[in-house]
Amino acid sequence: MSASTERKKRQEARAAGTDKKTNESIRQAKETKKWKVSYTIIIVVLVLLLAFSLFVTSSLPYRTLTAVQCSTDKYTVADFEYYFGSGYNYFMSQYGSYASYFGLNTGTDLKEQTCSISEDENITTWYDYFEDMALKNMQQVSAFCSYAEQNGIALDDEDNATVEEQISSARENADSGGYENLDAYLEATYGPGVNEKTVRTQLERQVLAMKVSTQVEDSFTFTDEEKEAEYQNNRNDWDLYTYDYYFVQAEEVPVESSDASEETADSAQQSSEDTGSSEPSVSLDQNTDGSAEENVETAVTEETMAAAKTKADAIEAAYVESPDTSLTDLVQSVLGDDSANATTETDLEGSNINEVMAEWLKDASRKSGDSTVLESADSGYYVVVYRSRSDNHYYTANVRHILIQAEASSDGTYSEEALQTAYNRIQEIYNEFESGDRTEDSFAALATQYSEDSGSASNGGLYENVYKGQMVDTFEEFCFAEGRKPGDTGIVEGSSGSYRGYHLIYYVGQGELYSNYLAEQQLRSDKMSEWETQTEEAFAPVKKYAICYASQGGTQS
Repeated sequence: MSASTERKKRQEARAAGTDKKTNESIRQAKETKKWKVSYTIIIVVLVLLLAFSLFVTSSLPYRTLTAVQCSTDKYTVADFEYYFGSGYNYFMSQYGSYASYFGLNTGTDLKEQTCSISEDENITTWYDYFEDMALKNMQQVSAFCSYAEQNGIALDDEDNATVEEQISSARENADSGGYENLDAYLEATYGPGVNEKTVRTQLERQVLAMKVSTQVEDSFTFTDEEKEAEYQNNRNDWDLYTYDYYFVQAEEVPVESSDASEETADSAQQSSEDTGSSEPSVSLDQNTDGSAEENVETAVTEETMAAAKTKADAIEAAYVESPDTSLTDLVQSVLGDDSANATTETDLEGSNINEVMAEWLKDASRKSGDSTVLESADSGYYVVVYRSRSDNHYYTANVRHILIQAEASSDGTYSEEALQTAYNRIQEIYNEFESGDRTEDSFAALATQYSEDSGSASNGGLYENVYKGQMVDTFEEFCFAEGRKPGDTGIVEGSSGSYRGYHLIYYVGQGELYSNYLAEQQLRSDKMSEWETQTEEAFAPVKKYAICYASQGGTQS
């Protein structure tokens, strides 16, 4: 082969890439490129995994993932936790001391506890109960806030101050509880992800929703004719009844247990066979001291019910013969028992009357002095004497007052010295009022400054439409005294289970007819319920997958 031919082949080989050195270089270049691509993918995957890990272990998912949607409104997991925790905390603040009676154990998972107070077949656990409460609240807030936007209703300075008060209160709780900061307290109270921004946003929406509710409800008006018609439709439940009664309890006597009769017969037969005796044996329980005690069931029988009826009839007959004698005296005389006392119900609302007596007492033909005997199934008989019925057609009272409470001793009692100190203070305030212009406005200013009644002090001590049975007796005696006129003032002592002290009262004037007041409250409530149903219809809550991340937050001990 000529040199020129060999050179040509080498050139062709290099051109074709078959040269060994060139091939190796190409191979290495490809491997390097492949490694770089793989390394880049690995780095990207690791970064994504790290980012995901940080995401799921942080509070961010709770504040970004949608747990509930009401129309176009989206509520995050943290939002749901806030509403869930708010409902739970409110329930516990109202009924916490009775939680165990409801079957609610604060130390056990809510999802594992059967809810005993709901009639909704879809609510079986306590978690279901509080979740349902949260969903309904979110639905209402969304609906009302949408209405506010459409009707130009917005928060004003007073509303914003209300929100700030709530935030400040939470911050004080965080400080007193030793939490690192407000967010830490809110997470502990409501659940992961709940922070100041979450609470502030939802508080603003709740305050706005409340503002909408108030404005809408206040917009409803009703005529006096509509109010009177509504009252008449409900008068049996709203009228006030005064009556006397005594319950004759039927005696419970030993009876043979029907459930245990077969077992007792078998036991008696076995005993007879074992001992050769024809007498049945008696079942005995063991006392803690080792002695035996006979297990005997007791119950009301037809005979004891008949005996109770005889006594009740005798008491009523004695009343018919001596209607001017107190029922208690007649009961003691007939039964020969000086400790037996009849009960007098005064101005009891019809809806609160014992169902055994209700129908008879509410009969429109009932006259003062009527009496009867009524059976309470399987327990005894009531002797009832009707006295009167009030239809609530009286005028309520509008008043302002200042309360000064006496300081209680460590045992909860009030010394004469403490009462005198409280009286001296209320008298000082009275003197200050008397030395001024003696107007309603000046009294209101003093009430705001001095009154210890947290329910009315900020409103100048004002109570509107005070009705009979609402306040302590001495307070009402002043309000409804014959001849009472606007501007009248006076000091009365007041006491209840929660306080003892003195009220300085300023009579503003006559309020609304109480029968109209009751009817209007019902009409307004019905109208508002109808409006709420229509307004909320388009905002039915839809649970999203992320709701499964809800942790129940501060609802667990």
